[in-house]
Amino acid sequence: MLKLKEKALQNEELAYAIVGQAMLDEGSILTSKIEIFYNNEETARYLFDIAKHWNLADKFRTKKALKQIKYGFTIKAEARARLYEKIGNLPDKTRNEAFQHLLRPLPKGPKYIRGNAKQRMIASLKKAPKTVRDLSYELELSGST
Repeated sequence: MLKLKEKALQNEELAYAIVGQAMLDEGSILTSKIEIFYNNEETARYLFDIAKHWNLADKFRTKKALKQIKYGFTIKAEARARLYEKIGNLPDKTRNEAFQHLLRPLPKGPKYIRGNAKQRMIASLKKAPKTVRDLSYELELSGST
């Protein structure tokens, strides 16, 4: 596997393919970020080294999830479009939609007049129950909003 890492540090296309596959296997495409975390620190650092070399990864970190320590990183916001351009549409329709949501242009300043987003969410939820992700997509908002 070390030879593969050496090749990925020299070949951008290979590196993007490896990071893209890791994103499909162990990644989470959330409403505001993409995370790649592993139970095994060595595996996480291996992938992080490749992603960091090509300026795709934020800092390496640990988190506790389900009473386990997980190791990994997030994909830099400014690297998402480049990553998507290199790897193309994801085979999983739901993940592809989530990735495209992260690529939408973000407005500078507030998107809605104060309180308007809340009113739009309430109006949408009156029609039918929705998840945070559904609301994010429909109203073009971040998950945190």
